[in-house]
Amino acid sequence: PPKGTDGSIRTTASELHGQAVVLAGRLYEKTSDKRFLNRAFYHAEKRKSRQLSFSLADANARRSAEIDSSTAAVDHNFKLEISRHRRLIAEKFASSTTDSSSISALQNELFVLERTDARFVEALALRYNKYAVLKHGVVTISPADIQSYLVNDSTTLVEYVVFDSTLVTFVIDQSETHVVSTPITAKFDIAVDSLRIALHERLDRAFLRYSHASYELLVEPIRSFLNTERVVF
Repeated sequence: PPKGTDGSIRTTASELHGQAVVLAGRLYEKTSDKRFLNRAFYHAEKRKSRQLSFSLADANARRSAEIDSSTAAVDHNFKLEISRHRRLIAEKFASSTTDSSSISALQNELFVLERTDARFVEALALRYNKYAVLKHGVVTISPADIQSYLVNDSTTLVEYVVFDSTLVTFVIDQSETHVVSTPITAKFDIAVDSLRIALHERLDRAFLRYSHASYELLVEPIRSFLNTERVVF
């Protein structure tokens, strides 16, 4: 395809998923129709490369099948690295200064990771058949699936999905799910990145400043829904 076409397609797909999440989320909040909730979550999952799906599948497989922790960790880390490479490639394509050499290097690394992971999964299927079926047979999840994993009614799961100009937040407890759309600007990236750096470098003054800014962006819009003893972000 012409130079830049792939990046444009990826960017457009991301924008469409974002619009679909926002629209379906608003319809769910107005109608309480679970079909809209499931559509919102579906598009959010597409945007996040189904990372949460893999996490839940991993938890279910570890709980229900006999497998040593080191082998399960290797399997899990393969999926995280593949997801990370896909995200980096998408970001490179979407960048205004596309670096074809770095994209090519990432694509080559992704190819090797995917081939190695495929061979590893085949070996798992031979030695840990039940684990392989439970984990790698999962395709999609819904908020209802997540609710079934919440241990009791004292836990709330908060799931963020970031789009170009909108932050969509799913707040899920055992009985209810809320979808909140918040407009964001460059201030969002600055606050979150600065908080991460402050935590890593142990910069107390910067931490106080940007933790408050991050709270206003990430927690304040959903505070009224956080009514359980334990909140998992």
